[in-house]
Amino acid sequence: MSVRRSIGWSAAGQTAAFAIQFIASVIVARLLSPTEMGVFAVGLATLALFSSIEAFGLQSMVVREPELNERLVASATTINGLIALAIAAATALASTLAGGFFGKAGVTHVMALIALGPL
Repeated sequence: MSVRRSIGWSAAGQTAAFAIQFIASVIVARLLSPTEMGVFAVGLATLALFSSIEAFGLQSMVVREPELNERLVASATTINGLIALAIAAATALASTLAGGFFGKAGVTHVMALIALGPL
């Protein structure tokens, strides 16, 4: 595959992801009250903070590896799964703390649901 074609596919994928996320945000904003939208935004911001850890570089390491073997792929997959579990657990713990901080049970419930995302 040529570089131009790869860049085109990458740009198309990024554009489609942005468009879907924007449309979903508009729909969610229309369905939720301002308070609920704020709770949702806090949950997503927390998940984004924890998910930055997930960009650990394992996927690019597998792609760049000149000679892949099953053991390397299995190790990378296991580590990636453990990172996803840790992010989910951290978000679930943060949901309890955020619920106490904001004084609303809704924050706890929303963030607990958002914690399922990385899994």
